[in-house]
Parts: sequence; structure tokens; C-alpha cells
Amino acid sequence: MKYKKSNYNIIVEKLENGDILLFNSLSGAFGVLEDNNVDFYEKINILDTDNIDESKKSLVEIMIENGFLIDCEFDEFALLEVQEKIARYSSSKLKNLTIAPTLACNMECKYCFENHENCHGMSEEIKQSLLKFVDSQLCEKGTEHLNVTWFGGEPLLELDTIKFLSNKFIKICNDKNIKYTAGIITNGILLNTETCNSLVNDCKVNSAQITIDGLGDIHNSRRKLKNGEDSFSIIIKNIDDIKDKINLAIRVNVDKNNDKEVDTLIDYFIFNKNWGNDDNISIYLAPIEKTTDECIIKDSKCLNSEEFLDVLIRIYQKLYNAGYKSAFEKMYPKTLVTGCSALTIGSYVIDEIGDIYTCWGAIGIKKYSIGNIAEKLNLNSSWLKWLSLNKPDKCGICKFLPMCKGSCAFKRLENKDKFSCSYSKFSYKEILKYIYMFNYN
Repeated sequence: MKYKKSNYNIIVEKLENGDILLFNSLSGAFGVLEDNNVDFYEKINILDTDNIDESKKSLVEIMIENGFLIDCEFDEFALLEVQEKIARYSSSKLKNLTIAPTLACNMECKYCFENHENCHGMSEEIKQSLLKFVDSQLCEKGTEHLNVTWFGGEPLLELDTIKFLSNKFIKICNDKNIKYTAGIITNGILLNTETCNSLVNDCKVNSAQITIDGLGDIHNSRRKLKNGEDSFSIIIKNIDDIKDKINLAIRVNVDKNNDKEVDTLIDYFIFNKNWGNDDNISIYLAPIEKTTDECIIKDSKCLNSEEFLDVLIRIYQKLYNAGYKSAFEKMYPKTLVTGCSALTIGSYVIDEIGDIYTCWGAIGIKKYSIGNIAEKLNLNSSWLKWLSLNKPDKCGICKFLPMCKGSCAFKRLENKDKFSCSYSKFSYKEILKYIYMFNYN
């Protein structure tokens, strides 16, 4: 049988001893190609397995098994395209709901992409319409698992609404033998022990994302509480009180106003709080980007991909020096079927007045609404733009395609599909290098 090298083989690094770290972005396989096999691998064009040296047979078998070598007739790009189309279009069953019970917030972060004016929370009428929408979707579509993410604004300003709707959703799912899970994205101010217990026990919320942008004054100046209180201290105490009760993702938003302070913050997480070794806590960095007109940060204050990668490399080194192997295992590059659920049917974002969107970043922007829960969903012009959005042509030849799938769909829509690589593309190799060092050094 004849084989060729996968288009998605990535040489992560050539080591001093001549070995090569090799990763396949389609299969997710990662291994060390020893120096004495590098020349054999590099010379492969078409490999006939009936005519190879006996000493290389074991190597070839391993490379075939892990997707580094594939059948000469196999088209990997076609596989990715078909898998994505099946995921995007083959089923209209409800899978994911992101619900903002209010777009109001108790903070006033300068870089926020949302408009928080004239937000009053969900009316009773909207709540009942939402329940009817969910019930009808689940009746018609044959859903096996429904996941709900509570979003905002600050969703915990409407805790009673979350509890009311969660109770109804759980009953609907139980009655239809559907698995139900939930998470929440919150600034953490109101996520005290009592609220956490209620979310976990009554609402089946098993994960929460909280943002911390720096120590004390840095965080407080970027993520200001409207009442002027010290938000940093409140959030840190809440995390300490609840970290054994719920899975936590701590997000650090980074731009040129705080990029030099991130190291100190990570040191605090690692050495003061010992959160890096906590199985319930993951920490990740994200670059601030001006995605909507509501975000008043200037583009000149945002980091480009290379600048953000420099920050990541510094932090990765800290995590490695501290011995936090699990932090890198959580970041292991994953193959995606679709780049974003916003491009699929069956994943919806719903705001406090019942308007439906496909993307969190578009919430509250009327031109991106695809309908309202009180009406039947139709393929309007906005929804068609999302569902018909294809990857830029340049992505077709990229070795990172299986893990990226064209980067952020919202940014591509806003920029008329202008080609723009995600920062994550530039971090994959660094993560894999550290995983290698943990396992072989």
C-alpha cells in the first residue's frame, strides 16, 4: 500500500541532538522523531510499504497509526470540509443556549464591547416566551444534551431569573430524558459561597469564568465597580471560598496598559494562592480587541499577535519553572470540527428582550440579530451571513487549519472576511515544547 506525509504534520522544533518534535494538527498526535529516522522521514514522497527496509517498518506503522502518514488517495482537506458541513448543517436540534438575563452590569470596564444603557432585565413575558421557545425546540429537534451558559452584562444581578429559568429548563430536560449542563460567565463580585451553592445545587451550574486583570489597583482601575469598592479583594475572597465547589476559569485580559503587570499577577496566582496546581482552577490570558463601537479602547493600545505571544512566552516560562505540568496539559492543542458554534444551526444567544443572536460578541447589536424568541426563526439576511460564511482561501493551505478553522467568524464578518490569524496559532508550538520538556527532561 502507498502512503504520503500528512499535510498537517508540523515540525515543532529541531532539538540539539538532531531529534525532531513532530505534531499532527488533524490527529492531535505528538511525538519525538529520533535523529536516525529524520532523513528517512524527510525523503518520503510516496512510500510503498511493501518495499521498505525491515528496520523502518515499526516506525512506519506508528506514523500511520498516528496520522503522520496517510493513504496516498486520501484527501484530508475534503475530510475537514465534510466534517464541518455535517456539524454546521446536518441537524437543527438545539444544542447550546447562551442567555443574558440582563445586559446591565455592576462594573464599568473601559474595554467592554457591550452597551449597558437602558437595561432592566427580563420581563415575565420574555421569560415565558423563552420557556416556550426552549420547549418547542426540544420537542421538535431530538436533542440529547442541552448546555446553557449564563451571560451578561452581569448575570448574577438577575440571580432569581437564573434560578427560575434553570428550574424550568431542568424539568423540561428531565421530562424528555435530555442531559442538562450549565456554566456562567461572571465578574465574580456576587459569586459568594451562598450564591455558588445555589447555582451548583439548584441550577446545575458546574463551571464559572471570572476575569482578573492585575493586582489590586491595576485590576480596580480597569474593572471598576460602579459603587467604587475594591473589586479585586472581593473577587479573590470569593474564589478562595468557592474554588472547591465549582470549576473556575480565571481569564486575564491583556493590552498595552497592563501587559507589563501580568507577570506579577501570575506570580501572585502561583506563589501566593497556589492556584496553578488546583485541579478546579485554570488560568488563561486573552488579548483585548476592539470588536464593537461600544469598546472605547484605541486600536493602538491593543497587542498584535506577535506582541501577545511575547507575553504568553513569559508566562509559560513561569508556569514551567513552577512545575505546573497540568497547566500545559489543559492547553494541549485540540482539533476542531467547526471554528465556532455561531456558524452552526442549534446554538443561540438570547438577550434580555428575547432577541436571538449566534455570537456572544454580537449580543445587543440589532443588525446581527437573527430573530426573536416570540417569533418563528427564519433564515433572514443576518443569519444567512453567518451560515454561509466560509474560511478565507489562505486557510486551505495552512497546517494549523484543523485547530483554527479560520479564526474568529465575528471579526471576519466585521472586516469583510479580511484574512486574520488568531493569536492561538502562534502559541501552539510553545505549548507543545513545554509539554515535551515536562515529559522528557
